[in-house]
Formats: sequence, C-alpha cells, structure tokens
Amino acid sequence: MPYLIAIEKDPKCYKEIKESWADISKELGHEVLLFKSLAEFTTDFAKPDNINKVILLILISIEDLNKDDYAKHIDELKVKHKCEIMLTIFEDPLKPLKKSSLLPVRNIIYKPFDLTILKEHSRIALFHGTRVRTQFVHSTQVSAEIESLKKFKILEISEFGFKLDKKYKLEINKQYKFYHPLFSNKKQQHIWARVASENDKEYELYFCQITNIVLSQIRKKVASSTKKVKFPSWTGSEVNDQFHLKIALQLSDEPTVKAIEDLLTRNFKNMTFVAAKDIDPKQKTTADVLITDLEYDTKTFETQFSPKPLVIKIYEKNLDRHEVESRFELETLRLEKPIDRSFLVKIMKILYPALLGKEDIQRITVQLDELTSLSEIIKIQEFSEAAILFTDTTKYQLDQVLEIALPQDDEANLHEMKAKIHYVADKYNNDKEKLFQQQLVLFGMKDEYLKIIRLWALQKHIERKK
Repeated sequence: MPYLIAIEKDPKCYKEIKESWADISKELGHEVLLFKSLAEFTTDFAKPDNINKVILLILISIEDLNKDDYAKHIDELKVKHKCEIMLTIFEDPLKPLKKSSLLPVRNIIYKPFDLTILKEHSRIALFHGTRVRTQFVHSTQVSAEIESLKKFKILEISEFGFKLDKKYKLEINKQYKFYHPLFSNKKQQHIWARVASENDKEYELYFCQITNIVLSQIRKKVASSTKKVKFPSWTGSEVNDQFHLKIALQLSDEPTVKAIEDLLTRNFKNMTFVAAKDIDPKQKTTADVLITDLEYDTKTFETQFSPKPLVIKIYEKNLDRHEVESRFELETLRLEKPIDRSFLVKIMKILYPALLGKEDIQRITVQLDELTSLSEIIKIQEFSEAAILFTDTTKYQLDQVLEIALPQDDEANLHEMKAKIHYVADKYNNDKEKLFQQQLVLFGMKDEYLKIIRLWALQKHIERKK
C-alpha cells in the first residue's frame, strides 16, 4: 500500500492535514502517516519493516528543512524516497520566501490552511503529468482569456524605443504588449512595441503604439537620468533597406498633410509624396509608405495598393487589445493624434535605417536596468481555484513556471501569480488550428490571490448569465 507522509509540528495544522487527507486516502486507497518532525520520520522509516514501503508524497513544513539550502535538502528527500514533495509555510511579509517557484516541489501551501486548497493540491500532486478534474474546488467550463507575463530587463530606453535582454525568444517585426509603471496613463499601464533587430545580447524594439502622455513621461525620464549613453547605437529595422521613399499622405486634415510633408522633406533626402487626391480607388497606387487616418480592411487595401506599403495609421480613438492586434495585421505604426513630430522623425529613421538625413537626428538614450512584463493571451476552457485548462500553439514543458494574471480594466491592479505546467497533450487537439491542450496548476496560492480568483470567477459567471 502506498503512503502519504505529512511532517508537521503545529498541532492545529497537524489536525487539519489529518482530516483533509482522510478523503484522499479513502478514494485512492493510500495510507496516511503523520510525524511531528523530520527526525521522527527518518528514524521510523529506517526500521527494517518500513524500508520497502512506497511513499508517493511528503508534505513537509519548511521549518524542518535546512535553511541554508532548501532546494538541495528537498532534492535529497526526493531522491532518497523516490516521491513528490509539497511544502508548507507561514507567510512572513517581512521575510518572503525568495524564488519559491524554483524549488523542486509540486506546490507550496501557505498557513493558515485553506482546507479545500490543501486537499485539492495534495490530490493533484499525485497525478503529475495527467490531466486532472478537480474534486474539492468547483471547476467552471468557460471560454475566457488570461495573460501570460514574461519578464524582460530594459537595458536602454529612448523616446522612440528600448533595448531588452534576451531572456525569452522574440520574433523580428512582431509587435508585443508591455507593462511598466513608466507607461501609466489613467487606468492603462502599457505600450506596444515592435522588434526591429537583434544581436547576441539584446533585442531592439521601437514603440509602434504609444500615447502622447506616456511619450512625454519617457522623455522626462530620459532627460533627468544620470545614466546617459555617450554614443547610442540603434540599428533600426532589419527588414527595410530603402534609402528613397515614396510616401502617400491620405489624411482628412489638410494642414496636417502639409506639416508632415514639410517635416519629412526638411529632415530627409530622397522623399517624394503622393497626395490623397491622386489615390484612385479604381486603380492600384504604388507607394512605399502610407500615412492615413482611414481604417482599411484587407480586401480594400490590397485592391488599392500594390505592392503593399508600410502603413502608419493616425488615430484618435483608443481600441481594446483585440482590436489593436487586428489592426496591426495591416498597420505597422499607430500614432495618436495630434502627431508628435519629433517622434515621427526619429521613428522614420528606425523604420528605414538607410534613409539619408539632412542633419543629425538626436537619439538621446539612457541605461535603465528595470524589468518590464510582456503580456501574451492564453485562451482557457476550464477554470478553478487550483487548476486551469487551456489550449495554445506553444507546447510548454512539464513543470515550466508561468507568471499569469487575470485581465483587469485597471492595469495598475494587475496581480501576478505563479503557475506550473501540470499536463501537456502529446498531439494537437485538431490539425486545423494546431493547438495543444494543456493544464496549469496555480502555485503558492496565498489568501489574497484566492480572493482575486474567486471574484474573477464570479464576474465570469455573471457575464455568462447575461
């Protein structure tokens, strides 16, 4: 008979573990043994009668581990007893457990226990690599989205873009959403940036949608910094090597058209322009760049322009995430109205590095060394306080740690939570979409996170009823 072992000296916690595990042991046919200390457990299992007993799970208080190296001690227990390990700990806001998600444990259960969470995560730990259906917390079948957050270090920043370390893979010319307090504007705290180039050490990105308020904040940050780069180097877009541009200006505001034409002519050589009146809907127009305030659909765009120009969209209305991502299928750069002329000049040199300038373009750059969060959407199908079922074109690795967040209207209140990949399907769920079904388990859930999850689940329930 396999054994579940709990090592806990706190009488209240000891009693709660015993009561919580009674249902699990009854369901699975396992026997539960509880010990007051690691020394007591070690002595007991050194007896000849116990040497060959099969242990599936050890739930141990962090107080029983070697505080000089928790990870090493946990690994030793796992190897010696060939079992899974879960950790229990009292939360200490003044001395939080650092890098907890890197510990070789199935999960961390915070004290005082949420008994349903204790019971559910203990059960899930016994089925590593297998899709599980939760029993002790309610699972909701729901089509919804959560965010996966990847941390990058901002190495350098200027008013038109930034450089990031290469902690995760990014695609050249693809746009990404980033969070940082520097990007705060009312309830929003993000910008969109597109990858221009890369080298062995860093990615170079330019802001492909940024509000004028945030642009002003970045300029103040750059101006006040004492860490200016003496000779800033920006490679610019690797996909554009033109030094002569034909630019179509299709804007409803004629003074803005004249201002942009004067601005670009004053700063760059080899510029020619196509006026809006010369863009005939009945025949194809040739241009390298289209600056427009019209919202094209793909069919109309392909009918009117050949080959496809780079599109700079001038907009007034803010769109939600899905609308913006949809627009980026056609639009390379989105500029808020009124157009920031200095930004446009600098960004044109980034978009077309081979352009010949009539005078030097200042690129004041500062070192930053701060973290920013890249946000990607994960589509979920099943949701609970313990586990989330989702599909993705990316096939994650078992035990891979994800930082996730539940989407919020107020991005300053975005709460990051840890999760571990618990299950990954071997094959696509269908050949057309090429999505892998996967399951993640919420990791180290404190009471504050559980409240957020329960509130979000309630909101989704209300939305479905509507």
